[in-house]
Amino acid sequence: MRNGEYELVVAPAEYPGKKYRGKYVYEHQLVWWQNTGTTVPDGYLIHHLNHRKRDNRFANLELQSRASHGSLHGAQQSQKGPPVMVTCGWCKSGFQLTARVYDIRMRQTRSGHLFCCKSHQVRWQQAQRRAKRLGPDTMTDHNWKAKALKERERAQRLKATLDAARAVLADFDESPEPRSTQHALDTLRTILAER
Repeated sequence: MRNGEYELVVAPAEYPGKKYRGKYVYEHQLVWWQNTGTTVPDGYLIHHLNHRKRDNRFANLELQSRASHGSLHGAQQSQKGPPVMVTCGWCKSGFQLTARVYDIRMRQTRSGHLFCCKSHQVRWQQAQRRAKRLGPDTMTDHNWKAKALKERERAQRLKATLDAARAVLADFDESPEPRSTQHALDTLRTILAER
């Protein structure tokens, strides 16, 4: 029976090591016990020399400390090819990844883009959502910010103009001296021309 990359087998009744679900043992641990007469001590594990985790021949197994096993695999991972040069999907700057990290990230990404930092990934995702809502011309960061800023300034000018017009009309209504409607319109035109 498979458990991830390893093989589980039914343990013999006399097996002294850890049993999973009360009756299974990893095949490589069973083979080690059958050939050495000892179980794997705490802080140690069985290393597969040819890196094939289902090849559980005794000649392919080696007892190693967890620390030496970790450093062995760490050194092997760093030797899996030269660094990969990648372009950030947001800022278009270049950055390097190890071949292993590149492979992992490419498997995890749905978009096919990689990013130099998490904030650029988040910005890119926000831009994608914004483009779906507002159209593709909002994709670049500076483009939509500039449009939003202009729209905000226009709304502020319009509000100031309306406030000034309301003030003129209130002054016109409250004034005891008679003024012509033409005078009020001229004042409003002057305010609008200034804006």
